[in-house]
Amino acid sequence: MKRAIPVLEVQKKQIKKMMEVRDTQDASYLTIMNGLLKYEDNNVEYYSEQEKEKRVLTHPDAPVDVKERSDATFKGMRNPYREVYMVLKGELLDLKGMSEALHGREAVVKSLSSTEAKKRSDTEEIEKLSQGKTTLKSFFKSKSGKENEILQLQAAVEVANRDIKDYKKLITFLTIYHGQVAI
Repeated sequence: MKRAIPVLEVQKKQIKKMMEVRDTQDASYLTIMNGLLKYEDNNVEYYSEQEKEKRVLTHPDAPVDVKERSDATFKGMRNPYREVYMVLKGELLDLKGMSEALHGREAVVKSLSSTEAKKRSDTEEIEKLSQGKTTLKSFFKSKSGKENEILQLQAAVEVANRDIKDYKKLITFLTIYHGQVAI
C-alpha cells in the first residue's frame, strides 16, 4: 500500500491533465464547427450573391440542420478521462483510508508493547525492592521511601494490567472490524 499510493497520486495528476486536454479538444471542436458555419454564412453568401441555395452546410432545404446536429453531438460527448479520474480518485481515497486505519492499529499495538515493557520494568523493580536489593532508583531512598515506592509500583502494575487488557480488546476489535468492514 505504501508504494501504491504515490503511484496512484502520479496517475491521478496525469489523468487530470488528460481530462483537461480532452475538454479543451471538445471545446475546440465546437469552435471549429461554429467557425465553419459562420464562414459559410459570410463568405459563400458574399461570393454567391446572396443565393442561399448554394450553401452546403447551412442550405435552407437541407434534410439535417448541421448546427443543431453539431450542438447535439457536442452536448452528448462525454469525457472518458473524467470518469477514469473520478474512479481513480475514489480508489485513492479508499486506499488512503485503509492505510490510515492500519497505521492506527499499529499505533495501538505499539502502545500495548510499551505498556507491557513498563509493566515488566515495574515488576522487576518491585522484586528487587522486596528482596532488599539496592537499585539506581532506590539508592538514595530511606526504608519508608522504598515501601512507598513499592506501593506506587504495585498500583502502576495494576493500572498497566487493566490497560493491557483494554489494548488487547481494542486490537481484537480493530482486527475484526477491518476484516469485516474495511477490507
